[in-house]
Amino acid sequence: MDRARPLPENGIVERRRGGRAPAFVNAHGYRVEVLDHRQIAIHRDEWLRLASRSIEPNVFFDPDFVLPAARHLTGDSPNFVVVRRLVEGRMQIVGLCPVSQRDIRSGRRVVRVWRHPYTVLGAPLFDRRWFKGAFDAVLDWLAQSGRSALLVPDLRIDRPFARMLVGRARRIGSLVSAFGFHERAVLQASGDAPTPSVSTRKSIARNRAKLDRLGPTKFHAVRNADQIADAILRFLPLEAHGWKGRRGTALANKDDTICFTINVVLALAKREACFIGDLEHCGRSIAMVIAFGKLDNLVCWKTAFDETFARYSPGLLLLSSVTDAWLADPTFAFADSCAGPDNSTPDRLWTDRIRVGDLFVAVSPRSLGFRIVDARERIRRSLRRVAKAAYRAAVDRRR
Repeated sequence: MDRARPLPENGIVERRRGGRAPAFVNAHGYRVEVLDHRQIAIHRDEWLRLASRSIEPNVFFDPDFVLPAARHLTGDSPNFVVVRRLVEGRMQIVGLCPVSQRDIRSGRRVVRVWRHPYTVLGAPLFDRRWFKGAFDAVLDWLAQSGRSALLVPDLRIDRPFARMLVGRARRIGSLVSAFGFHERAVLQASGDAPTPSVSTRKSIARNRAKLDRLGPTKFHAVRNADQIADAILRFLPLEAHGWKGRRGTALANKDDTICFTINVVLALAKREACFIGDLEHCGRSIAMVIAFGKLDNLVCWKTAFDETFARYSPGLLLLSSVTDAWLADPTFAFADSCAGPDNSTPDRLWTDRIRVGDLFVAVSPRSLGFRIVDARERIRRSLRRVAKAAYRAAVDRRR
């Protein structure tokens, strides 16, 4: 375990009663402490208020997503780095950053913002008024704990949090590295409407006509909480009967992921922060998508389609209907496809792109270990790429 460095000048540690770790207070009066999911759940309402005024919304760090994940999903659980400040006479949460519990407990030099296979965005929640001081307090706390670097995965590089992180690091003279840059499709209400290629438009029209000759095809945009409760019960078996079910990654493959999914979807639906698009053919769902957030900031989370209709490109037909429905709503502003590199369907319909990557920041200018952990991270990622390439080659040879 790494040895903790001396406490920064003007920093103090407040001893806490009970089983909670001591709180760290930096020179500017920001109080930082680490809570587990049971301790932070008590502050759910304040957490929700912070999420609503964060410089960059992130539904994957919303309490109605993270808390069910912590309760039901296996793997590395999150701890929560909570930053408080005196605002209008009382201490308020002005920053919340879920981090890897494994990193916190082991004393590793690198602390990673928590990521799970079901999360797609990694921007922590920081109050748009106090975000600079709150983020500096997190770096101060990490330095006091003897850490060298903070790794924030899955950031939209051109969005407020990433810009703030880079700007604050430069201001204090810390180093920043970037990994895994790639682009993915997004839909925006501003600017010109998306213009798919001629071949894509013809494919959509042709497949719709073929389906219509077989029977009625309808699209439903489901937002009501009661309707969503019915829709999610159709989505789970639809996904399980496809390739995800065969691979063992469908949500319905395990009881814990079923509980997690239903809890998240219903909790967000009660706050009108869940959307399910449903393409039906002859009264049967043949393609569905789950999106989280409000219409001004949506993220597409999960999609599924009936493979017996694969020749009609049901995923493309669904996304075309979803796109039309969103652009027709005056409150719509932005949707992130959250599509992986193997999913080209959004690229065919949505012409706008965002850059996504992981940022690695030294916690202080005097973080001598940063270059070492940065080199280790680069080696680790290189080895993982080689292993993935070897695995894919082996799979191709078996076919």
